[in-house]
Amino acid sequence: TGCNACMRGFYKAEYGAQKCEACPPGTYSQLQSAAHNCTLCEPGKYSGLKNATSKTTCIICSASSTGAAGSTSLSSCACLPGFSGQAEKGGECWACRSGQYKAEAGSGACNNCLPGTYSKRSKATVCGICARATYSAQSATHCTSCPSPSTSDAGSSSLLLCVCPAGYQGNSSNCIGCSDAKYKAIPGPDMCASCPANSTSLAYSTSRQHCMCLRGYYGNVTG
Repeated sequence: TGCNACMRGFYKAEYGAQKCEACPPGTYSQLQSAAHNCTLCEPGKYSGLKNATSKTTCIICSASSTGAAGSTSLSSCACLPGFSGQAEKGGECWACRSGQYKAEAGSGACNNCLPGTYSKRSKATVCGICARATYSAQSATHCTSCPSPSTSDAGSSSLLLCVCPAGYQGNSSNCIGCSDAKYKAIPGPDMCASCPANSTSLAYSTSRQHCMCLRGYYGNVTG
């Protein structure tokens, strides 16, 4: 007769004569007289045992993998983002190489960075976007600069997308500045446009508004 303490590995959270309950898989109780739910195995660990009495019964997932707190089996383990493998089967998790990425936890393969993006380091969870005036192909570990002074939009995927900037004409490998009395407002392969008759501009001009009447002439040449 009387009230007896719950054994280690058991608990009882309610008042009354009910029997103590065994800690379910994924949990443990190291103390007698446990009056609260059993302690969950930490994230990245699992246990399939009932009425476990120690946290040492929680088994660690493979390196570079994790699982939810209170996991009950090896199948709950998953490779971290930036790693690929079969942790859920006890396998190793391998770091994604530079030029690759993996955004989610799990056994999925690493993905190649798309053209216009890059990853310099291994274990990447996302690829960076190439800046303006640079470009990259698939699986790039860095972005390549366009030939100076040509430029490109951010995220460009090919040298073919490098174009001469405003104030220059030609192709990206041979951009030639607009000469006096000419201008070019938009980046691209177009030729420089001429200022209206009897007007001029400085070399490398980027707008018609840079055109101005010659000495001895007057008028509005910017309209």
